[in-house]
Amino acid sequence: MSNDFQNIKNELSSREFIEQETNQQVTKVGDEKWRVNPCPFCGHNDCFTIFADSTHCFSCGFTGDIFTFVREYRNLLSNYEALIYVAQKIGYHITNQRIAKQDAKLLDIKQIAVDYYHDNLINRCRDEPIKYLLDGQEHETTVLEYQTEVREHSLEVLKKLKIGYADGGLLAHVMRQELGKYDTKDLVKIGLAHIKGYDYFPKCIYVYPHFVNGQISHFSQKDPMKAVEFQSQKEHRHPQWRFYGQSAINSDDLVVVEGENDQLKIIDKGAYPYCITTIGQLSEAQIEYLKQRRKDKRTYLGFDNDDSGRKYTDKVILALGGYDIFVMRFCPIWKDIDELLKAADNPKELFTTLRENAVDSWSYRLHQIPPDTSTFELLDTIKPLLVDLIKCQGVIYAEAFINDVVKKYFNSSQNALKPLTKLIKELDKIDDEETGNEPEAELVRLAKPIDSEFCLAQDYHNNILSYTIYLPVKIGDKLLFSPHLITSNRECIPLTRENLESRGIYLPNNYQLPTDTRRWSTDVETSYNVWAYLDGEGYTGQDMFHALTELFSKYLWHPNDSLKEILALVTMLTYVYMIFEQIPYPTFAGTKRVGKTRALELIEQVAFNALLGVDFSDAYIYRKIERDRSTLLIDEADMLAMSKHSDSNTIKILRAGYKRSAKVGRIDEDGNPVDYYCYGVKFLASVSDFESALADRIIWLNPERIPPDEHVDRLLFRKEIETFKILRNKLYTWSLSNVSTVYDAYANLSIPQEYHRDISDRDEELWSGLLAIAKTVNEDVFNRCLGYARTNKQRKEAEALAGAEFSEVKFINMLLEFIDDKNITRDNDYPDFYRLYEIENYCKEYFNWSKVSNRTIPGNLKRLKLIDDKDPDKDRIRVPCEVDTVVNLPDSRQEVKRETKRITLYHIDRHKLETVAYRYGVIDEPPTEKPDNDEPPF
Repeated sequence: MSNDFQNIKNELSSREFIEQETNQQVTKVGDEKWRVNPCPFCGHNDCFTIFADSTHCFSCGFTGDIFTFVREYRNLLSNYEALIYVAQKIGYHITNQRIAKQDAKLLDIKQIAVDYYHDNLINRCRDEPIKYLLDGQEHETTVLEYQTEVREHSLEVLKKLKIGYADGGLLAHVMRQELGKYDTKDLVKIGLAHIKGYDYFPKCIYVYPHFVNGQISHFSQKDPMKAVEFQSQKEHRHPQWRFYGQSAINSDDLVVVEGENDQLKIIDKGAYPYCITTIGQLSEAQIEYLKQRRKDKRTYLGFDNDDSGRKYTDKVILALGGYDIFVMRFCPIWKDIDELLKAADNPKELFTTLRENAVDSWSYRLHQIPPDTSTFELLDTIKPLLVDLIKCQGVIYAEAFINDVVKKYFNSSQNALKPLTKLIKELDKIDDEETGNEPEAELVRLAKPIDSEFCLAQDYHNNILSYTIYLPVKIGDKLLFSPHLITSNRECIPLTRENLESRGIYLPNNYQLPTDTRRWSTDVETSYNVWAYLDGEGYTGQDMFHALTELFSKYLWHPNDSLKEILALVTMLTYVYMIFEQIPYPTFAGTKRVGKTRALELIEQVAFNALLGVDFSDAYIYRKIERDRSTLLIDEADMLAMSKHSDSNTIKILRAGYKRSAKVGRIDEDGNPVDYYCYGVKFLASVSDFESALADRIIWLNPERIPPDEHVDRLLFRKEIETFKILRNKLYTWSLSNVSTVYDAYANLSIPQEYHRDISDRDEELWSGLLAIAKTVNEDVFNRCLGYARTNKQRKEAEALAGAEFSEVKFINMLLEFIDDKNITRDNDYPDFYRLYEIENYCKEYFNWSKVSNRTIPGNLKRLKLIDDKDPDKDRIRVPCEVDTVVNLPDSRQEVKRETKRITLYHIDRHKLETVAYRYGVIDEPPTEKPDNDEPPF
């Protein structure tokens, strides 16, 4: 490339230039990554991305640097015209037009070759016969069907990546383009022809174009008969080329594979566009390129299941020891990812599982050691791994690795791991040898309390809130992520035993580091990042509350503000819940398609370390809370309502886990008792009610199905990635900068006298955290939160068939008012019989409920002995009655029609009711003497 092309690139901001050209606002979506909506070429949203040195659309497949973009966007004929256009736009003077024109001409020829080869595959040669080799046998198909049927690539991905087919006619085609404009020497110079006058790539070869910064670099080839093995010469490649598909190098999560077909299958069947290909042997230049570009990003290795693939994996891991490297493993019967995804029934789901189950580089190296290795042999075998681990991650990480990963892999007891723990100390040059002389015991008066039950993920200790965040640390020429405590005192503390013990925190020997969730941004460009907080940035509770209610209002419909406000407060609570002694379980109850799962999906994006699932085991629950203080979102939790599961371990853990002191006791491999914390925020979603003990811990949330004339935005997660990231950053910043205010509100919380009758002491404890947060927002939110607490209590009273005394008192009062109401229907044929649906409607209005369970009225009547609990039919009849029914007409009007239906009537004897009312203290005097004829008429 000439100096003019490079000089313009050095001077020009592609982002600003494209913004001006398209007259569309550019939005930052990551580190050196911006997005234009819609794509200037295909019109789709959230796909056209501008990187530091290239552009790419993940929908239509456009790839190009600024000159390619201008050429296509302005319908120009050549790269030289694009150069002239850009130079004029920015006022750049081209230094040597002849050289610039010559270099642009060579780029134009390469682009002609891309289009020619691709058109061969898709159109011109698609139906020509071709032979291929499979399992040593020769087969025959057509040019296009080899790719779509044999290789099983979709037409869409072939077009997106401009895959081509060589027919030996490129040179002749280029000569015909413009007589005298191009000659054979031009094609020889760029490696597309031989000097003797024929194509470099012979007939029956498939070609794959490689791009660098959006400009065509060269082609690689694959021969279906496996006879031709040569590739483009190094001098014909762009000097900055390193990988096939390297425009994806800056993505947050990147997959590295060996061959073109692997990449095509991942992009196509795996629906994952962020993939690059080594094309054979992994060179030192490629390793160096990964070092430069992947320092703070996650990289997945998916090399072949053979010796060379394992060699490449080891090479990358050893060269990038401190980087975020993960290895995707799959059954050895599949040679590579291409074959694996071809055989899968659901390749997208399988590839997602491959990435989710990928092991980090340290675990991968550990798995190279046979699991039956003796402890004596293990000390020597594992030593190189521990040396690198300590160097890259530190002693505290190495200790956690031994206590967690090594212990599980070798199925070892804690005692068996002691030699490895000692080896770590020796490697870190810590003298741990016994002196042989037992020192005399000496009493110590500590200045600070000792806390050995501290959780690194989130905890509140000595009036300080802290989180563990993995921050980038440079050691020599390596960049790695190392765990640090970020505190509400704006401290950033590297995690070492010495640093923790100086603060009165003593970690047990079997502690585990929290998972590196990367939910708080560590780059300096994203708003409200870690560094901004440490430099003094804060965020108010009122602004935080408003931002969250705005989010929930956007995607969830509800007839009033209660749902969005409770969700906002609970989301804030997940970041500070270790302050409180008790917390409730927010629970979405309702029929299908009311938005329960949608609400959980939103909360998963913003709550502290949130995890959404449908079947968490009891061990997973307490271990995940112990390690990560995770917010668990349990969808389809109907089993928790089934009586046959009422004694399950999961329900027992949930019953206890609302209290800060709650623990699960287990016995470890050595026979020693071990305690696990199970205190944590848990969201539930179910179409059923819950068993009574668990229901006492619940805040009822009732999402409703959106009416036809209402509207909420579509939730497209790819569009809201940045929104969720900023909200999480704000939540971290708010919690740490306002923890003292929240604690003061909690410690001094006082419920107004008028709420004492409706909110019991137990309810106050459950709601105290939410009320404290609401208090820090403003007084109006606090008062509304009190109202929500009262309504929630009323809901519990209605649902409980064995409720407390005050529940029965209110129910009796409601019945007395009901039977005295003159507007209630009386039937002369059935005196003292009342229509069930009228009792339910009256009950709903009396308690201000949104609905009444069909068990509420009969259950309470039986419990109070107002009807015969053994033979309810004695006091219940079904009779035909005329009722008014609202009918929806086709023109959206409604009409009331009178229909005859069979309805249920219940007998409520006034004397019985007044007797019960006197017994419960509802009325002051007993009823008059019972009439002689008290039998209901039948």
